[in-house]
Amino acid sequence: MSDTALIDVEGLSIAFSGEDNSAAIPAAEDVSFSIAPGKTLGLVGESGCGKSVTALSLMRLLPPNGRITGGRIRFDGRETLSLPEAGAAGMEGLRGRHMAMIFQDPGSALNPVATVGDQIAEVFEIHYHLARDVARQSAVKMLDRVGIPDPELRARSYPHQLSGGMKQRAMIAMALACRPSLLIADEPTTALDVTVQSQILDLVVELQNEMDMAVLFISHNLAVVAQVADEVAVMYAGRIVERAPARDLFAMPRHPYTQALIATLPRLGHPQQRFPAIPGTVPDARVRGKGCGFAERCPLADATCHESEPALTADAEDRAVACFKPLETSALS
Repeated sequence: MSDTALIDVEGLSIAFSGEDNSAAIPAAEDVSFSIAPGKTLGLVGESGCGKSVTALSLMRLLPPNGRITGGRIRFDGRETLSLPEAGAAGMEGLRGRHMAMIFQDPGSALNPVATVGDQIAEVFEIHYHLARDVARQSAVKMLDRVGIPDPELRARSYPHQLSGGMKQRAMIAMALACRPSLLIADEPTTALDVTVQSQILDLVVELQNEMDMAVLFISHNLAVVAQVADEVAVMYAGRIVERAPARDLFAMPRHPYTQALIATLPRLGHPQQRFPAIPGTVPDARVRGKGCGFAERCPLADATCHESEPALTADAEDRAVACFKPLETSALS
């Protein structure tokens, strides 16, 4: 574990209870990473690989049938898995105040029957114990800070009265109201058009620099992650299969899955009628057998890959890869 990191995750495993008392279904296994203040870790992978449940576990917001089955989470020197839920000294005191989250869909994350201003004001009331009128004024200032025009009017609006970009900005205002040390951004630009997406990314980076926040940026969009991340962790079938500084990972991916993901990106000067796709599908966690989870889709897999699970092994260059046949050169060069 890093002495300089704000959050350290070590060996985190998550499972969901099966139906009719069947065996628990693993959603994430042996996940480890750390993020220092002011730095951004990009967590990438296909849908269903375990990115969002990893984020929810950091906040201890897993659904009722989900549970953390192993590992440690240390935030600012505190072991969060052993903290009580209630009280200022528990998770209630951490969530919103010291760690905050931008959820995938602001339309469903925002309360449809409360005004945007009241929802942001509630954060100030709970964590700073401000009077309601003062909290509402602070909410208007936050809406202005995230670039929403006519913030006083928008503070009186309900979520359905805002555009997708405005709802996302309102979510960011709510998440950053207490100037948290850690921001978890779960697919914050997925449903937005390219112009608004760029504005939101610029806003997150600007506020991060202003507050020196650590950011966990979750996305399946590698182009977006390349724009914001200092380090990237690639997840596949519930495990991190590669972790490296962003520039190194995109320049020379070492795991075959990472290389296949990057190969699907459009490249300037290389017009293609059809973009490459990764053959096959992610294995079903309920019936997954032994061996590397990517073996059935990997062109390099041999008998060893089908029999044994490779460990995530770090090297002297601050890179880690879980593969028996890591690539030494990039097929993209």
